[in-house]
Amino acid sequence: MSRKKGFIMNTDKLIMPEIAHPTNVPGYFQPELHDLLDELASRKLIIVSGPSSIGKSNLVATYIVTRNIQSIWYRVDKNDADLATFYSCVELALRKANPCKKIIMPRMVLKAHRGIIRFANLYFQEAYQHLETPFLMVFDNYQDVPEDVALHRVIA
Repeated sequence: MSRKKGFIMNTDKLIMPEIAHPTNVPGYFQPELHDLLDELASRKLIIVSGPSSIGKSNLVATYIVTRNIQSIWYRVDKNDADLATFYSCVELALRKANPCKKIIMPRMVLKAHRGIIRFANLYFQEAYQHLETPFLMVFDNYQDVPEDVALHRVIA
């Protein structure tokens, strides 16, 4: 694999780095933390926080692998202020998670910016229809999103 123009090049497909979950998951993990995630699994939102490079992403990635849970992994960055781009990337992640399904998601139009919470509710209700339960929707590096963007209202 090689990187070219923001994409990871693979022999059979292009994968945007923003929607590819870590593939270098180490064999070591802490079962007690996985057990804790199991206990929290019925909640709508779980926030895994800690110092940089402590292994938060690896914890969640190993949890997904060891529990065989369907997931969407979205690596958030400071450029996610544009909601239309965010929704397009989530749609790509949905397609990656369900390569055999034809997935057509609602499009955010300029007028929809006035009703971003309503649109977000409709969008994610539709997204959840394409995922088997249990599933995880991971927003990795969420702390990198600037404080003053609409994405926080959508995620909340």
